[in-house]
Amino acid sequence: QHQARFLIGCSSLTSQDCGVGAATWQRLSVHLAPPPWRTQPQPGFVCALDAPVREAPKTPKLLAAYLSLGAMMCSPPAIDRDFGTIDFLTLVDLQAPAQSRRLARFGIQV
Repeated sequence: QHQARFLIGCSSLTSQDCGVGAATWQRLSVHLAPPPWRTQPQPGFVCALDAPVREAPKTPKLLAAYLSLGAMMCSPPAIDRDFGTIDFLTLVDLQAPAQSRRLARFGIQV
């Protein structure tokens, strides 16, 4: 209806442990967005990737759903101390090849 090209938001882990963020980032980095769409967390929100890496938690269900739609990760983890989360900027290109078939499963027409 609005002809939007992108769906963008953050995908969160309920954690303040940057080791968990680093381990999750290692797993998610296979889904990196193209360089022009990448960004970095702002100062004060950087989740150190050199933190001791712990076993990554299971991918949250919402993020797994985004990945099934072809989501891409636009940034390393950012720590949100106010909400108690580690966030990943997440983007879905609605006009990517084969995207309309994926979205049609959910009744979404692009």
